[in-house]
Amino acid sequence: MAANTRSKQQVKDELNSILESNNPLSLTQLVEDSDDDYKQQSNNIIPKTLEQWDVFREYEQQQLTSIKLLTKDEMLNIEQWLLDLDKVYEALRYQMSRRIWQTITYLQDEEQLWYEQEKQGIKNDWFYFCKKLKQHIFDQLQTNSILSKGHHLSSVRNTIPVEQFSSAKSSSININSSLTSALSITMAREIVKSPTYFRGAKDDVIEWLEKLEQRFTMANWPDELKLQYIPIHLQEDAYRWWTQSSTKITTWSCFVDAIKQAFGSTKLKELTFEQLRTYKQTINQSITQYYDKVIELCKRVDTSMTDSMKLQYLLAGVKQSLTLHIALYDPQSPETFLSYARKVEDTLSLTNTDYDSNQYEYYQNM
Repeated sequence: MAANTRSKQQVKDELNSILESNNPLSLTQLVEDSDDDYKQQSNNIIPKTLEQWDVFREYEQQQLTSIKLLTKDEMLNIEQWLLDLDKVYEALRYQMSRRIWQTITYLQDEEQLWYEQEKQGIKNDWFYFCKKLKQHIFDQLQTNSILSKGHHLSSVRNTIPVEQFSSAKSSSININSSLTSALSITMAREIVKSPTYFRGAKDDVIEWLEKLEQRFTMANWPDELKLQYIPIHLQEDAYRWWTQSSTKITTWSCFVDAIKQAFGSTKLKELTFEQLRTYKQTINQSITQYYDKVIELCKRVDTSMTDSMKLQYLLAGVKQSLTLHIALYDPQSPETFLSYARKVEDTLSLTNTDYDSNQYEYYQNM
């Protein structure tokens, strides 16, 4: 057996000779290769193969440790970074899918989230993956350029050049809107880095959707982008539901309806409806506070509730002291109800103040 067992250095030399050649055969051929006595001494192949595999792993580790993480500095040289990666993967004879999987381990959190959104389209196409990643990095660099320029708005009056990013879309940013754009970009990054999580039935789906919509609005995200990034906000049961249902959901409104249908508690909805039906304006509650509460309950019961139904609920629960006055205005929508009700509330408040003042003066003069 000793005669048939080569030294570790011999195995390494043989491995290196194969790696340095342009032989398209897989490296695993070396691991699986047997000696002349294989048929007579089949057990000899086991330690020999393990030895070869150990050497290959050592070589592989050396190659992979030469790869740098995709930091901000490396992003500036993304093309060279990808070329270095490809060179290592070629040396290791990695398959296309393995190259993509290995590359993900060198990405930052934001880029890993980006990949989660794109992987269905990328599949196992290494070259398409490189193209998409490069475009994503160019877009990131362009975004950083806009934010950087936003700190010097007083000295900049024209547009922000982006020609240095040849693969990025050419655009001109008006400085008057740069600050707004920068704020939107900041919020967009916050949405990605700190998602508003929804876990499923244990959370209030309506409340979650409202919070999420507020953040999306601040980031000026269109419906297409909302739907694209929704998976990062889902956890546990909600994420499992998404993986099963996502192929059928093609629009944001479709997603909203579907997730409410899946996780909106029927009992909770019944309780909310009962609260809406019996809700009354309290003595110390302003008309604006009352209006906001009723509209919130209406949305919880039915997001597509008509304005005429909302108006009926508003009129049904308003203070008796305001009912007749508001009815005289004959409001035709929730918005006009609020406008008229504020006027009535202000008028009655002023009248009551004058009455109290007159009463005070009367008793003072007695």
